[in-house]
Amino acid sequence: MRSLSSTIGLVLLVAACSGGGGAPTIDAGQDADPMFPFDAATDAPTDAEPMFPFDAAIDARPVDAPTGDGGLDPLACGTGTAIIPLPASGTATGSAAASTPGNVSSTTCNGRGAETAYLVTVDHPVTLDASTDVLATTLDTVLYVRSACQDPTSELACADDVGAGNPRSHLTVALQPGTYYLIVDGRNVGSAGDYTLTVRMYEGRGAPCTTVADCAPGDTCRAIPPATALTCEAPVCADGRDDDADGRTDYPADPGCAAPSDDSEVDACPAGPGCPVCADGLDNDGDGAIDYPADTGCTAASGGSEERCGAETDPLIPITSGTTSGTTVGATNQLMPSCVTNSTAPERVHTLTVPLPLASLVIDTNTSPFDTVVSLLDGGCAATIACDDDSGDPGNQSRITRANVAAGTYRIAVDGFASTAGAYALHVAGTYAFGAACDPTIPYFSCPGGGTCAGPTGAERCSLAACGDTVDADGDGWPGFPSDPGCTGTDDTDETDACPAGPGCPACGNGGDDDGDGAIDYPADTGCAAASSPSELTCAAETDPLLAVTMASTTSTTVGAANNFTPTCTGATTGTAPDRVYLLTLQVPVASLTLDTTGSAFDTTLSLTAAACAPVLGCDDDAGPGNTSLLTRTNLTAGTYAVIVDGFNASAGAYTLNVRGTLATGGSCADPLVAAGVLACPAGTTCQAGTCAP
Repeated sequence: MRSLSSTIGLVLLVAACSGGGGAPTIDAGQDADPMFPFDAATDAPTDAEPMFPFDAAIDARPVDAPTGDGGLDPLACGTGTAIIPLPASGTATGSAAASTPGNVSSTTCNGRGAETAYLVTVDHPVTLDASTDVLATTLDTVLYVRSACQDPTSELACADDVGAGNPRSHLTVALQPGTYYLIVDGRNVGSAGDYTLTVRMYEGRGAPCTTVADCAPGDTCRAIPPATALTCEAPVCADGRDDDADGRTDYPADPGCAAPSDDSEVDACPAGPGCPVCADGLDNDGDGAIDYPADTGCTAASGGSEERCGAETDPLIPITSGTTSGTTVGATNQLMPSCVTNSTAPERVHTLTVPLPLASLVIDTNTSPFDTVVSLLDGGCAATIACDDDSGDPGNQSRITRANVAAGTYRIAVDGFASTAGAYALHVAGTYAFGAACDPTIPYFSCPGGGTCAGPTGAERCSLAACGDTVDADGDGWPGFPSDPGCTGTDDTDETDACPAGPGCPACGNGGDDDGDGAIDYPADTGCAAASSPSELTCAAETDPLLAVTMASTTSTTVGAANNFTPTCTGATTGTAPDRVYLLTLQVPVASLTLDTTGSAFDTTLSLTAAACAPVLGCDDDAGPGNTSLLTRTNLTAGTYAVIVDGFNASAGAYTLNVRGTLATGGSCADPLVAAGVLACPAGTTCQAGTCAP
């Protein structure tokens, strides 16, 4: 076995965030640099490092040990962050307090409680394996990895529950050379308890190995013909190769693969003994559809039955877009959701085909007008993978989030609580991992923020888009979003622009002081969310940095902010609560816009104003659940608006700002906020060629 400490420059530090609620513990009396248990003067390894399952006897080269705080920005994860070393064992313990607000949260796996971040720096490809799945962990955890602690677009992977009834987390992610944050978070606001985190590093795929123990969990140690040398590789049924040369590659397409973890694709199909019915070329169930994927009763080519969804008698509805509209009225009641006990409501079952593994999958019925229950089922509807009643938005809708979703066929049942029924909007959004295979033809599955699905047809992979990397692709001196005027977001694939003087150059990149405030363009003019922003109009009264709405849900805190505004809807003429101001840039008209602070931990108020923070276009105190706020406005023109999150009287604390808008039927959907999940076409339409159409 081989030591990563001898081939990789590694620094692991823990950032005990202000949201941590309890610093991780370390062994008393340890050296200043416990991550490197060798003499820095000679680079001679001492005892074997338990974090790395390798032998430190070969391939040794100098490793730079961290100095001082390891070069970490002490504010990287928010005000109050402390930096302390992680023990050389790779194990850390910590806790989260219910009363402590969090600073960051995962974009797809939640994590709105108190958190702790671990900094990982690597100098060649590795696989990181992290887990809180031990009995000592009492905190409902979420794990996620980012390259920038407070930037949700830099998130590479996340993991929530290990399984049903187990709220601990286990995450495995491939890392390229660079610096990353491994964040242990409490799943919800108020989550509290202790955790034990175990971190191990393994050589990346393609690295030499002696046994499977040298490779990451789930990987294999084998030779790839015609080579004879052993290397760490994905299992045969998940390696992207047609290993048995039958024209079918991996699970679920190859009938020899019963699961992605299988290490053989060999089969006798279509006519040999043992060929599964979902690959035998026959219509075994007489429904007119033959084999996987044509027969929706087949969850994979290795499936043993073409039968459809258990007892369901209504037709199965295929999912072909990110939003599917329907109604449960007139359907039958054949399935019982596992997360409620009293449902006699009718249900509709949809088929979701996942041709390639997903890092995350989000399913919700947000905006549906009745009390829904949603279940994610296996292809035969025999096993419930996940079920949810009221985690959606607003309160009676449903939301399921899953990490590390294997390729295959799944069923999604939209049901009702008790006997409720009605029209619904089913939303599905999946995210591939960076570097993973992707399919650009499926609009509701995408690469992570800053990524694009590119490459030879049939072999596309998620890689950084032109506006998401640090390369100045158009030679104008500005590398990517937000500094390049040609970049509307990190997933924009083209940096080209006509700035500073050409047609179409945005106001925040044209070299002019458009709003006459003495500050020119991004980042000098705080009215500019990016160099591509169309307006420099600023909120002069706000003394804290202006923030930008870039996602549907943002979590932060008003604690530590200044009090610059008094809400107009509280009946008070003065207020002492601190506030935060967000700029919302709409590049297209919006038929309706809803803002709320559902999930916030204090008595909030919300105001919507023009970009200058005046005049006030709308204000709300308590229309949301409890003491949270809810504000809806219709027929907003394109432009920049300010959203002010404030508190009633002197109230302050952690908040969640939710922003969602509906575009007009037939209207433009050419706005990056559509891809971000902030804006959507109305029910019954999808974004087609830049227009919301049926």
